[in-house]
Parts: sequence; C-alpha cells; structure tokens
Amino acid sequence: MKSTSIISQTEIRSPEESVTNTGPRTVTGISPDNCFVQFPKIAFLVGPEGDDGIASEPVLECQICLVSSLHLRPASSPKIKSDTRPAILPCGHIFGHRCLAKWLRTHDACPCCRLRLRHRACRHRVEPRVVDASSVFHLPRTLADGGAVGDLCRPCRAQRHEEAEAARFLRLRRAYREARNVWRASGDARDHRAMEAARADFEELGFASSVARLRLEQAEW
Repeated sequence: MKSTSIISQTEIRSPEESVTNTGPRTVTGISPDNCFVQFPKIAFLVGPEGDDGIASEPVLECQICLVSSLHLRPASSPKIKSDTRPAILPCGHIFGHRCLAKWLRTHDACPCCRLRLRHRACRHRVEPRVVDASSVFHLPRTLADGGAVGDLCRPCRAQRHEEAEAARFLRLRRAYREARNVWRASGDARDHRAMEAARADFEELGFASSVARLRLEQAEW
C-alpha cells in the first residue's frame, strides 16, 4: 500500500534525477523548523505506509498548533480526532484546516507571511481551500505561480455568473425564436441555416456555462 504526503516542491528530486538514479528517493530539508511550504507551490511524494496506515515519509506539520501532521486523504475519509486535513491559502502556505479556521475567526492575514485575506470588491474573507485527494486537481494557482485573488469571493462570483448567464439565456432564446419565425415566413434555405446556428448556440449554453464556472473556480481564489 502507498499513501501520499504533502511536501514542498523544492524538496523533491527533478524528473531527470529520478531517471538517472534507480535507488530510492530521499527527502531532505524537512525539519520542525522548516516544514511549511516556503515556496508557494505544492507537490506530492508517494511513500510506503506504516502499520498505522500513515506514510512513513516526513510530512508537513501544522505551523499553528505545531502538533498535527498533515496528510492527503480521500474526501470521503471518516472524521478523525486529530486535525490532519491540510488547507492552503493563496500565498501557498498550508496549515491544518481546523487550526486555520480558528485563526481566521480573529485574523485577516496568513499566519506565516501576513498576506491580507480580503477580496477588494465584496470585502469578504478569502477562504482557504481544503486539500484532499480529489480537490487538489481543482485548486487555483498560488500567487507565486501566477494565480490571483479575485475582487469577489466565490459566492459573489457565482451569483454574478448566474445573473450574466440568465441574461445570456434570454438573449439567445430570443435570437433563436426570431430566426425561426423568419425561416417559417420565408422558407429560404439561408434562413434555415441561420435558425439552426441560433438553435445550436442556445442549446450549447448549459455546457458552456458549466465550463466557464469551472474555469472561474480554478483561476481565482
């Protein structure tokens, strides 16, 4: 069995080294004083599990409580007493989700780098993202990797997106009905093609809206 632990990308050997070195990979530079993601970019190390089902490789430690070890787990894993679910901020720093939630009740900045966690337009707090085996593939880029903190929070962005899509729905439906009426009145082949094009745009709206929403989720915090 294998499990995955979160470590800093700068602490993993490059692909070239992995090809040329057939021996086991070693991880260096992880200690109680250097166990958060200093370079805001995360990667994953797959190692053997111990008897307790936890990876035997060094793992990240929550830098708020300095007790909890953070592990990547499936989202459906049962709740456990210790706070081992990692949560990441736009700056790339990772903490235990429970500890970070408590911190953010009374603070507006990252515990490590003090990045201010407020959206400019709606003034809502920038919420951390929980990292599990499925959500890790949908995280937005960190700021150091070209990511951005949006002017609006996710709920406000979703509301604005829905309003824009509702207006687009009415516009495309009206265009299709008008093109259909023109074709019915004329019977011309060109008007029929115009009607079919308008109908295709109208029917594609649902899929295009879902793709746009997903891209928005991955692009900004």
